Amino acid sequence: MHYYNQTGELYIEPRFTAQYKLTNRLNLKTAYGRNNQFITQLFYPSPFHNGTISAMGENFWMLSRPGDASAPVISADHVSAGTTLRSKQVVYDAEIYYKVSRGVIIDEDLNAGNTTMYGLDIMVQKTSGIHKGWIAYSLAHATQTHPYILNGDRAPSWQDQRHEVKVVDMLMLGNWNLSSTLIFGSGKPYPKYTVRYLRDDNGWINDYQLLLDYTNQSRLPAYFRIDLAASYSIRLKNSREIEMGLSIHNVTDHRNIKTRSIDISTLEEARFSNTELPATYTDVVLLGFAPTLSVSVSL
Repeated sequence: MHYYNQTGELYIEPRFTAQYKLTNRLNLKTAYGRNNQFITQLFYPSPFHNGTISAMGENFWMLSRPGDASAPVISADHVSAGTTLRSKQVVYDAEIYYKVSRGVIIDEDLNAGNTTMYGLDIMVQKTSGIHKGWIAYSLAHATQTHPYILNGDRAPSWQDQRHEVKVVDMLMLGNWNLSSTLIFGSGKPYPKYTVRYLRDDNGWINDYQLLLDYTNQSRLPAYFRIDLAASYSIRLKNSREIEMGLSIHNVTDHRNIKTRSIDISTLEEARFSNTELPATYTDVVLLGFAPTLSVSVSL
């Protein structure tokens, strides 16, 4: 239970978990929970600021405000069920889930709608030996809806990512700790616009309007990244330890795109002319190849 002083209300958050042990190795599990969030991260796109509300290229946080439909308290219900199978060295886990959220900001006009997410998570984890790690796969489907947008029909949400694969391997060899991580994710939607040019009485373009495509059918390329890390530990006589490490982010320097923003400068060129230029987009690219050296001393 939470009390939010901005609304003067108590918010009840019931939660339930249960496990049933079929055998010494096999468990069944289920859970339900309700959560309320009093701060909202705005994922909606702004065509003038690199695909986000802030010119820094990051999402903006906003406190919920009483009586303001553009800043509601977010309420979410989450239910899941799954099973876990354990062997001497390997754990197998599978879980299905369904989540409904209400009051999520879905566009640049601060319209608050509902989102639904459901999917399947599978993981195989090696828990002992010099080699440890896991392979995880997620299959998900996320949609959003608003009664006055698309006639209330559902469309993919900004977080809709159908497939994601993560592979982590950790190896311990004496004083050496080696690790590698591979991440693959299918493309998420990005904001695409229809450009409507406005003309004066002489037929010259004097302005334009950007109409967001709420169907969210345009997708970014798939995300792919490999990280490598190695560290070496030296234990001194006074029980202190020195650890030296090298980590490399995005070893293959794969070009991963965070989002795409419409190029306003191209549209400005069309003003005071009679030629309607097509919309072009600029990629907001994530960090590429980045090595890091580190040294730590435990006292």
